[in-house]
Amino acid sequence: MAAVAGAQGGSIGRGAMALLVTRAMGHVGLEVVREAVRRSHRVVALYRNTFRREDADDIGPGAVWVKGNIEDFAGLERVLAEHEVDGAIHPAAVPNDKFARIDPLGSISTNVMGISILLEMARRNRWRRVVNVSTGSVFQNARDV
Repeated sequence: MAAVAGAQGGSIGRGAMALLVTRAMGHVGLEVVREAVRRSHRVVALYRNTFRREDADDIGPGAVWVKGNIEDFAGLERVLAEHEVDGAIHPAAVPNDKFARIDPLGSISTNVMGISILLEMARRNRWRRVVNVSTGSVFQNARDV
């Protein structure tokens, strides 16, 4: 199998995928992007609000950074029309009740509609994989951070 031209000059080798990673500038999402690029996967890194240039530069050219909202069906369709994707890793969620209490309806929308829209995109685009990542109880104590 020949290598396929990757994002910004990178390449994809045998077994590699083009991945959409949601909440790519979050704690877990950034590490997912970093590891996927390290393993020669091409990454479309979706971030909502925060973008840190130094983190993106550290990861290098294997990731294309795209501002977007997982709850925006039409916006996600546009992203997928512009970037070939084989599957997704989805750590975009409101992680715990501390954040959910601030905006309960927004939290439900993010956690339920976000994955629902992503699964519909997977169905429509015949993706090979979708991985949903849950991080609600990862950091129980300040010393864990």
